Amino acid sequence: MHKAVLAVGHFFGAKFKPWQAVKIANGVGKVAKAAGPVLAVVDVALTVATKVAEEKKRKEIQKARESAFNSISSVASDIVSEIDKQYALMEVEAFDNKLNEINAIMEKMVQEAGENTNLVNQFRGLGEELKTIMESIKEVNRATI
Repeated sequence: MHKAVLAVGHFFGAKFKPWQAVKIANGVGKVAKAAGPVLAVVDVALTVATKVAEEKKRKEIQKARESAFNSISSVASDIVSEIDKQYALMEVEAFDNKLNEINAIMEKMVQEAGENTNLVNQFRGLGEELKTIMESIKEVNRATI
């Protein structure tokens, strides 16, 4: 250490008295002995501070992830809801409208069947009248012959 103090001192142009460089080297040694534990404490403090900062950043990143997940989940829920609405609308248009058409056709057929029954009954009545008239004509013909 003594030689290092002399070399540095001579480099900067310092002139030392006898034993002055030795005393300076001794002082530097004492400071170095005291600085060792202080530097160790500083190192531990820096390590703790770094860990605290890393934990804080980790928590911030976790919050950002949760926020992003919640946003994505909300958008996905909205999309599913919209798909369900569109499907229900399509069901109404595709199935309910067709069912209504089929029911209308069935009602029309039932109504027409009822009308056809009335027509058949009318035709039967007319047929009976026609038979009666024909028999009357035959009787008139027989009586005239």
